[in-house]
Amino acid sequence: MDDYLAQALEIARAQATVRTMTAEEITAFALKLSQAIKGLAEGADAAAEPTGPAIDPKSSIRQESIICLVCGRKSRMLTKAHLAKHGLTPAEYKAKYGLKPDVNLVCKTTLKQQRERMAKMQPLMRGKASS
Repeated sequence: MDDYLAQALEIARAQATVRTMTAEEITAFALKLSQAIKGLAEGADAAAEPTGPAIDPKSSIRQESIICLVCGRKSRMLTKAHLAKHGLTPAEYKAKYGLKPDVNLVCKTTLKQQRERMAKMQPLMRGKASS
């Protein structure tokens, strides 16, 4: 095993102790990190754009979380403010990672809760319109 991968695995191990990560996430994180360490050691541009997302874009939207394909951050939703930190709008993010334009950038549980709240509000709104 090369030194870059060993260093990356050490960092990935430490990262896994502070947040829950699947085996796929740990592997992708370690590989991406080892490439970045190797690039830095060989004098490559540290700000170079990564070759691609760490996980499959379609599997980034999960039941309890959504994973940002740019930085790997897990949250319940990807906000405009978070995407702006990466210099992207929601539409640009979806286009960049091949997601459909109508996909919601929220986890499945949050989306279900939002739809249930809207369904409860609909009868109230109809009743006010007829008054």
